[in-house]
Amino acid sequence: MKIKEALIWSKKRLEKEKSKSRALEAEIILAYVLKKNKEYLYTYPEKELNKKEAAKLKKLIRRKLRGWPIPYLIAEWEFFGLNFFVNPKVLIPRAETELIVEYILENYKPVAKLQILDMGTGSGCIAVALGKLFPYAKITAVDISAEALKIAKLNAKNNKVKNI
Repeated sequence: MKIKEALIWSKKRLEKEKSKSRALEAEIILAYVLKKNKEYLYTYPEKELNKKEAAKLKKLIRRKLRGWPIPYLIAEWEFFGLNFFVNPKVLIPRAETELIVEYILENYKPVAKLQILDMGTGSGCIAVALGKLFPYAKITAVDISAEALKIAKLNAKNNKVKNI
């Protein structure tokens, strides 16, 4: 199966969901499977998927049709321009949550020595984004879930944030 065919197949399968963004979802999943960006899909439409890639694509599309959200399928999501590892142990960062970070950014200077408490940190998206934007802040991120705290620590490490 070629990339072009894989995209067509994926979009057709996702029609069952009646999602308005099925084309985008198909692109995200295929790009993830190939470990490439979405532009690659249209630059090299004749490239053949190997058997392992085709099998992984089919598996992820089946999961999507069973209701799995895209971020859990690809194990990552963007928040405030940063990439975060996510899985079902944490909530998926939402665009609306970025408003919290924007509010703090609008009201404080990046050199401010803030003390911030992130209750229920989950993936750590708020704490990590603020840690990146406010390098002199002291941030405490807490969660009732030990699994969530592991993910938050990983996300802080991956985004090179050390003030949490």
